[in-house]
Amino acid sequence: MGFKFKGAGVVVDTDPIDLSDVSAKEWSPRLRDVRAYGYVRFYSFERADYGVFISTEGPKGEWKESAAVGNTRFQGIAPYGTFDDAIGEVNDKSMFEEVPLVEVLLEENYAKAVLAQLGENLDDPGSWKLTSLQEVKDGDWEGPGLYDFRDKPPTFSGTVDEYEVADMEFWAEDTLDYMYQGDEWKSTLRTLLAEAA
Repeated sequence: MGFKFKGAGVVVDTDPIDLSDVSAKEWSPRLRDVRAYGYVRFYSFERADYGVFISTEGPKGEWKESAAVGNTRFQGIAPYGTFDDAIGEVNDKSMFEEVPLVEVLLEENYAKAVLAQLGENLDDPGSWKLTSLQEVKDGDWEGPGLYDFRDKPPTFSGTVDEYEVADMEFWAEDTLDYMYQGDEWKSTLRTLLAEAA
């Protein structure tokens, strides 16, 4: 499966559905150029519906007809922590096992995280060791984004947008795999084709 975002929160499978499972009675000459695709529409990072659509313009084109097959709930897509919550727990590795990524927007905050991991007192800059300051200088700051706080120093994992898109694509693939295991999508697709004919 390949995926493309189509509008806000809609992920479509770019591989067309094999229509050989659809009986010939649904076909008409008007449907010669029709292709069918699966989609997942995210309403939030916790809820989505999934279904099929038909189009004559491919997965990026206008949908001729569409219908939901079902809906699903998630524990939360693309979870990450905030810097203010994470800085006080930076040396507690277990704190970052479930949600290892923390959004760091400022290089100054990244430096604080490195210093805190090294055991420096953030309230007393005069007590910081030169080796700690060198660690900050040699750190992995790559700009605003998500950093893995399990690593010392924290390593850059990408931007929030990249992370959210990748996680949505992962859950879209998982959701469509689930949909294709059943037969309900086939009857929904047959109905769409019959209505479009």
